[in-house]
Amino acid sequence: GLSKIIRVVKLLAQKPTLQEELTQEIVDTFNKYLKCKGVICIVEGIHGCIRHRGVESGGTIITTSVDGLFLKSEPGKTPKLEFMELIKG
Repeated sequence: GLSKIIRVVKLLAQKPTLQEELTQEIVDTFNKYLKCKGVICIVEGIHGCIRHRGVESGGTIITTSVDGLFLKSEPGKTPKLEFMELIKG
C-alpha cells in the first residue's frame, strides 16, 4: 500500500543529498522498480540554513521532477499543469 511509498522515500532521504537530486532519485527509483507510465514527484523541504540566516524567507523550497506520460502533451493540454492544478485544490 501507500506505506511502502513512504518507506522508499525515507530510505532515499537518509543520506546527505541535494533536494533536487533526491527528487529525481525518487522518480528514477519508481520508474526502475515499478515500470511506471509516468511519475511526478514534488518535494517540499524546510531548509534551516535559509530560515536562520535572515534571508527573509520561510526556508521552504519546492522541487519537482516529471517523467513519462506527464512530459507528453496533447493539443490544448499539458499533463503537468493539469496535475499541479489537481493537487492545489
